[in-house]
Amino acid sequence: MNFEKIQELLNKGDIITLCKPNHNNHTPLYIACLEGNLKIVQLLVSIKEIVELCGNIPDNDEELTPLMIACYNGHLEVVELLLSHDLILEGAINKVDFCGCTSLIRACWSGHIEIVRLLLSYDSIASFGTSSASRGTSRENMLSQTARKSGNKPTYDGYTPLHTACHWGHLEIVKILLSYDFILKESSNKSDNTGWTPLYSACNNGHLEIVELLLSKKDILDGSGNKSNDYNWTPLHTACNGGHFRIVKLLLSKIKILREYADSTTDSVICRLNHENDPPSTSIEKLNKNEYRDETPLYIACSKQYHEIIKLLLCYNIAIDSKTLSLDNEFINLYLNNKNIIHQWRRNFNLYENVKLFLLVVGLCDEYFTIKHYNKFFAITIKLPIELQMYISNLVYNINKRFILSSDSEENINYIYTA
Repeated sequence: MNFEKIQELLNKGDIITLCKPNHNNHTPLYIACLEGNLKIVQLLVSIKEIVELCGNIPDNDEELTPLMIACYNGHLEVVELLLSHDLILEGAINKVDFCGCTSLIRACWSGHIEIVRLLLSYDSIASFGTSSASRGTSRENMLSQTARKSGNKPTYDGYTPLHTACHWGHLEIVKILLSYDFILKESSNKSDNTGWTPLYSACNNGHLEIVELLLSKKDILDGSGNKSNDYNWTPLHTACNGGHFRIVKLLLSKIKILREYADSTTDSVICRLNHENDPPSTSIEKLNKNEYRDETPLYIACSKQYHEIIKLLLCYNIAIDSKTLSLDNEFINLYLNNKNIIHQWRRNFNLYENVKLFLLVVGLCDEYFTIKHYNKFFAITIKLPIELQMYISNLVYNINKRFILSSDSEENINYIYTA
């Protein structure tokens, strides 16, 4: 239904037709919100009867309201317009669809940052703890209450807005949500119906930056770092299962997490994280304890053939249970026959962590051999790990060609990484 047709029906006072759903059970207001047609939405919500009849009514099998579909599809101006009507705000902001999603969860799901910010802004008044008198109108009071309810309201499966943003990898939205104390306190370690925390969801889906952000919060590190789901899997289990090497490495770098898997002192753990000397042997009762279906993080990595994760776990000298040993993995066999191999693995991991810096140095080698930028070259190389300094020095002084090409960098990295 176009603007002219709606205007014609309004002139006739035909409110019933304007509120009548089509064959998909969608009203004109719902369709306009779905498509982001601000002009038509403005026209329809200017009529009180239409707002009363259609403003908060779910229009399809998924039970989405006009506000929900506008939030889901990212139509910020439409959302602002709808929320300017107290009747819609009061009736729709905390309304849920067929799976229990609020408008806020729908916005978090699709990654619409400004809409999330808008919905949560209604709680900013209450966050400062001001009195009702200082807030002004009763509308403002109502806004703070409704937004607070939505901020932590889970779906029927127990997924909160924070779970949703972490699951889909929307880093900026996670930052916004965690900036609200009531969300940080109530949702950051909350488990869904199967025991998944926001941290577990982020680890499961490989969202490294979100995992880094979550682990930077002490409450989350303490509360979720080793928290198991209903299948007794921890974030480390699911990161290994997904092949997320950098997340596995990040999890193992946290002493709070590592203590749950290793019988060692804090000093020993720190030495391990810095790859200094041999880390102490790890307890089979902890890291390799029998979990769901007897699957340990190492067993999972072996069964999935994630070679780098296998080597990383073995670099922590973990014990190997019989089920994992039965997989006859080549890296485990190599480790058992020559435990000194972990020194080479650690060296390669250390070098590979400096890939970007390595590429920069190799690029500067072009300048070194052409326009002789010695100072710039050595100012950067001196900041590299000693192994990489030695490698670069050897590369510079023992090459058979006049200068190093930047195009060689990937080959060089692959060489030192797999050596």
